[in-house]
Amino acid sequence: MKLGHLSEAQEVVLSKIAALVIDGSSTAGMDDAVQRYVTRFVALQVENIPAYLRLPYLLAITGFQWLPLLRWGRPFTHLPEKAQRDYLKLWSDGPVGVTRDFVRLIRGCALLAYFDHPQTRLALEPGRGVEDAGRDLPRVAVR
Repeated sequence: MKLGHLSEAQEVVLSKIAALVIDGSSTAGMDDAVQRYVTRFVALQVENIPAYLRLPYLLAITGFQWLPLLRWGRPFTHLPEKAQRDYLKLWSDGPVGVTRDFVRLIRGCALLAYFDHPQTRLALEPGRGVEDAGRDLPRVAVR
């Protein structure tokens, strides 16, 4: 891994966070191609933030993954979905600005990539019924 680039483990964490942000019920609702696209977009954005912010951000991803050990006895990606949601909400809505900003970058990039993906745009195309689009797309979690 080059300095400033995400490790595979960090990409997995970003992928799971993005899936939780986009899909209100489970990651099964999002097409694999869309999930990969969203994850890669978020990863590229993190890798391209200014150097003085990148290293702290990469450390935050690692901290986000391992801090649940203190409460649940396992890392973030090994938690049940409910615990993952609760933990993400703690970071997203908590009193510490740095944790809110950490989640905000991922959420913003994930939603941008998701709604920019051709499959999502097609499902939201005018003329398609709401029931058609609803069948193709997972729900978006809104805070």
